[in-house]
Amino acid sequence: MTTKPARSAGVLLHPTSLPGPYGIGDLGPTALEWVDVLARAGQSWWQILPLGPTGFADSPYQSFSAFAGNPNLLSPDLLIQDGLLKKGDVPGANFPAGHVDFGPVIKFKLALLGKAWDNFQASTIAAVLKQEFDDFSRQWGALKQFAHAKKVRLIGDVPIFVSIDSPTCGPTPSCSNSTRSACRPSSPACRRTTSPRPASCGATRTMTGRR
Repeated sequence: MTTKPARSAGVLLHPTSLPGPYGIGDLGPTALEWVDVLARAGQSWWQILPLGPTGFADSPYQSFSAFAGNPNLLSPDLLIQDGLLKKGDVPGANFPAGHVDFGPVIKFKLALLGKAWDNFQASTIAAVLKQEFDDFSRQWGALKQFAHAKKVRLIGDVPIFVSIDSPTCGPTPSCSNSTRSACRPSSPACRRTTSPRPASCGATRTMTGRR
């Protein structure tokens, strides 16, 4: 007799939709609180959208890389915790509460990351942190580990394709199963067209499948 898999449920919520003081949700304390909420509600899955750096229209489905993470999702609170920022490095900000205003948010986050890099280079702990300064990877890994401890599994969206003018696909068109004539650089997403070749650069690695 075939055993049916246990039923489970979850919620789709992209981290950018989490509340917080920095204009956009991130991978910091609020994300951990959200995992706690899911666990208390008996949910087994947290589904999130692609986590790559966004391009056209700030859409997660128009990413410039199949491998890089979105720097806007980095948590200033965790950068402070890691000693890469001081509290005084994070200026007060007045962002809208009900939506993400991407222009000011991107400017704000890039300035913080620049300051974190300056602090890192000037720090005596630079030699210790040098091999693990991939902040997105560390913050994302810590969130996954916390979720798994709470028995909440992370699941991505369907496999997606990065921008055809991205560094991932642009220099190596042979890795893509879309064609330049069928998928313009300004298109919101590159979908499969005529080429039978597998798209090794198509799916965003950090978000496809179960995690």
